[in-house]
Amino acid sequence: MKPIETTSLFAMAALWGGSFVFQRTLVPLLGPLPLTFLRLLFAGAVLIAVAVAQRRQVPVRSRFGILVVVALLTSAVPYSLFAFGAKSLSTALLSVLNATAPMFGAAFAAIWLRERLTPVQGLGLLLGAAGVGVVGEVWSSQVGAGFALAVLACLVAAACYGLSGIVIKRHAEGLSALDLALGGQALGALLLALPAASQWPAQPVPPRAFAEAAAFGVLCSALPFLLYTWLLARVGPTRALTVTFLIPVFGALWGWTLLREPLHPVQFVGGGVILLGTYLVARPGK
Repeated sequence: MKPIETTSLFAMAALWGGSFVFQRTLVPLLGPLPLTFLRLLFAGAVLIAVAVAQRRQVPVRSRFGILVVVALLTSAVPYSLFAFGAKSLSTALLSVLNATAPMFGAAFAAIWLRERLTPVQGLGLLLGAAGVGVVGEVWSSQVGAGFALAVLACLVAAACYGLSGIVIKRHAEGLSALDLALGGQALGALLLALPAASQWPAQPVPPRAFAEAAAFGVLCSALPFLLYTWLLARVGPTRALTVTFLIPVFGALWGWTLLREPLHPVQFVGGGVILLGTYLVARPGK
C-alpha cells in the first residue's frame, strides 16, 4: 500500500482501538444503553452531514428492512454488548474479543453460504477458541463473577459482526459502504432511543460526559467508517480488513497509557493465539 493508505489503516485501527477506552470511562457515568445511543446519535449526525454534502441519496425507504437488520447487527446490538462488557473487562481484552469477528464470519459463511472451510481455517477456529479459553481461565479468578457474562456478551457481539457480513453479502446488493454505515449508525440510534431512555441514569449526568460521548461517536464511529470506505475503494476488502489485527494492539496501548491498566503475560499469550487464529481464518489466498 502507498504511505497515505498505510497511514489511514493505522489511524483507523487507533480510532477503533480507542473506542474501548471511551467505553471503560463513560459506562460508569451513563450506562451501556444510553452511552451506545449517544455514540450512534453523534456518529449518525456526522454521516448524514457527509451524505448531504455529497448530495447522496441513501435508499432508506426502498431498503428500509435490510438497513434495520444491518443497524441491529453492526451497531445497536454489538455496541451495546461491548459497552456492557466494558464494565468488567480491560480495553486489551475487549479489543482482542472484538478480533474474533472474522472467525465467526468464516463459520457462518460455511453454514449459510456453503463456502468450504479449509483445514487451515478449521485450525484457525480451534486456535481462536483455545485463545479465548486461555484468557478466560486465568482472568476469571481475578475479575469475579461478572467476568464470564461479560466475555459471553462480547463474543455474541463479535458473532453479530460476523453474521452481518453474510446478511450484507446476500441481501444488500446495490448499497454502498457509506449507505450501510450511515443506515447502521442513524437507524441504530433510532432503535435504541426508547431502551436508552428507560435506562437513563437517575442521577445528573456531568456535562463533560456528553462532550466525551460526542467525541466518542465522531472519532470512534463516524471517522473510522469514512476512512474504511475510502480505503476499501483504493486497496480492496482483503487489505482493508487487516485493520482487525491492529485494533487489539492499539486497544492494549491506550488502556495501558491512558487508564493505567496492567498488561499481564496471559494477555499476550491468549491474545496472540486468538489473533493467529483470526489470521489463519481470514488470510489472503485462503
